[in-house]
Amino acid sequence: MALPGPPVRRGAGHGADGRGKTLRLAALRAIGFAGLRGYPHLLRVLSRVEAVQSYSLVGLFRLEGTAATVLTALLAVAVVVAVMFAARGPEGDRRALSVAVAGALLATPVLWLHYLVLLFVPIALARPRLSALWFAPLAFWLTPVAHSNGSVWRTCFALVVAALIVLRSLAPAASAAAAPRPGLAAPGRALPQP
Repeated sequence: MALPGPPVRRGAGHGADGRGKTLRLAALRAIGFAGLRGYPHLLRVLSRVEAVQSYSLVGLFRLEGTAATVLTALLAVAVVVAVMFAARGPEGDRRALSVAVAGALLATPVLWLHYLVLLFVPIALARPRLSALWFAPLAFWLTPVAHSNGSVWRTCFALVVAALIVLRSLAPAASAAAAPRPGLAAPGRALPQP
């Protein structure tokens, strides 16, 4: 026999979404839609000027123009595929969100050091209690400037530390892996018969 679920309020989310869109359009109309058409151009110029000094892969490889756009697009597609695969396994939601955060940091053409605070999301999902992983981002103090200034070692160091944090947060906790699961017998022992 199925238990009744919570009541479903259809349309509640759509109303809030519609009001949000209306407010955004009203705000843009109030300023005469100024800057709306020029925003993509502004982002391209910002990426071209700042990417080389950031901690991104685009900056590391010193890519510009079409090459930078192609790399970013390929990384974005790879992130989507990786998120889909991560969502399939055990703890799929946690792993998919962690991969999405890491992928967004990897695919962005401009990556400043303070963006890496987002790594605390995978850390918190993997280790809700204080553990050594929570202190891993302190390694970024070895390169404490917001701009890499084109320094290859700073960029590589930041990307490697970020990758290690993400990989460690995707691995199951040692205590969780060693703990027996409810309903399962220890190896070599049979479950008691009722």
